Amino acid sequence: MPGCSEDGKPDCATVRLEYPDFTSAPSEALRKRWNAAIEDALVAPFAEDMGKAESPEQLARLFFEAFDAGHGASWFLRRSYTVEIATPTKFVVTGLEEVYTGQGEPRHTRSRLELNPN
Repeated sequence: MPGCSEDGKPDCATVRLEYPDFTSAPSEALRKRWNAAIEDALVAPFAEDMGKAESPEQLARLFFEAFDAGHGASWFLRRSYTVEIATPTKFVVTGLEEVYTGQGEPRHTRSRLELNPN
């Protein structure tokens, strides 16, 4: 979702969410379970004092609503999930989150989802 203008000025907010959307799997139930696990991780709170969003779109809206303009700092929320291992016995998705909300240093977090391929 866009949030910063192209003029290069600070004091804006951006959200970037990248994740796989599984369109096929050994079964429809498994496909739905995998997509639900990814979305569950994707919409997790970006701050300790907030609740969980119900969708990626709502997460982005909450981030933009929380943005405190006027301090010369650009806020960002980036979450990326990538399939790292996909075998008949193991299915692993790794996540990287980068978030900055105007205080302290940006936070970088890695996660790992082990999805049952059966």
